[in-house]
Amino acid sequence: MMSTPTAKIDSEIFNILVEAKYNKKAINIIYSAPGKKPKEWTLSPYDFYFRGNAWYMASYNHKYKNLGVHRVSRIITANLSSEKYILPDTAGFTEDYILSAWHVIPGFEKNFIRVRITEPLADSFREIQWHPTQEIQECPEGGIILTAEVPSLYEVARWVMSGAPHIQVIEPEELKNLVRDFAEEILSNI
Repeated sequence: MMSTPTAKIDSEIFNILVEAKYNKKAINIIYSAPGKKPKEWTLSPYDFYFRGNAWYMASYNHKYKNLGVHRVSRIITANLSSEKYILPDTAGFTEDYILSAWHVIPGFEKNFIRVRITEPLADSFREIQWHPTQEIQECPEGGIILTAEVPSLYEVARWVMSGAPHIQVIEPEELKNLVRDFAEEILSNI
C-alpha cells in the first residue's frame, strides 16, 4: 500500500468550508501564509481541489473582489459570515481556471515557457502531464524541450530549481531572471 504525505487540516474547519460552499454562505477566515502575519478574509467558497500534498479552496475574496486560492491547512479559524455570498462569475471561475496552474497558483495571465530537460530527468518527464497546454519535442542530441502557457512564472522557476541542472530555461527572459535570482540567493547563504 502506498500513501501520499498530506498537509494536516482541521476537520472542523474543513466541515465549515464545505458547508459554506454547498449552502452558499460567505465565511470569515484567519489565514496564515508562511513568513507573513495572519490575515482576516471574508470569502465565498466555490470549490476544493487536491494538488501535490494539500487541499486548496478556490473562492471569491470580498475585500479584493477577485478570485483566489487558499491552502486549507493554513486556515487557522473559519466561521460563517453575515455577508452575502457572491456567486461565481461564469466568465471567471471555471475548471479551466484551476487547471491553468502549473502547480497551485491559477490565473488568467498566459506566459509562454520553453525549457530543455536533459537525461536522466527527461526519461521520466516524458511520462508526466505537467500542464494541459504542454507540448514535448524530442531533441536530436537527447532530452526533450517542454513548452506550455502558464499563469505564474514564479511556480515554474521553483520547479526548474528542483530539477537543476537537468532543467534549463530557454525562454522567457523573465523566467531565466527568476531562476538566476533564486540561485544567487542560495549561493549567498552558503
